[in-house]
Amino acid sequence: MKATQETENKAIEHGNYELIKGEFTPDEAIEIISHLISTKINFHNLQNFSKQVRFDIKDEASLGRIRELEISRELVKQLANMAKANGKSLRVKSNIIIELF
Repeated sequence: MKATQETENKAIEHGNYELIKGEFTPDEAIEIISHLISTKINFHNLQNFSKQVRFDIKDEASLGRIRELEISRELVKQLANMAKANGKSLRVKSNIIIELF
């Protein structure tokens, strides 16, 4: 019984979840990925705003992450535009790994 419980706990402590899996037109890929990136940017904007209101300081980690995400969004758009110009689709895969630590 104890070994089974430990195995179940280990399974709960780590998860790998498929978030996106499929082939998309360039426009669909841009829409899906841009929405995810925008959601993350909004999260970091709220983190920064909260830190400014509570402590009167900028959240440099969030601001840096926003810059990284904006660059990623632009690169994805460029790739999708290249695919569109060449009549190609895009295969998009995204996993989320969650670990209890």
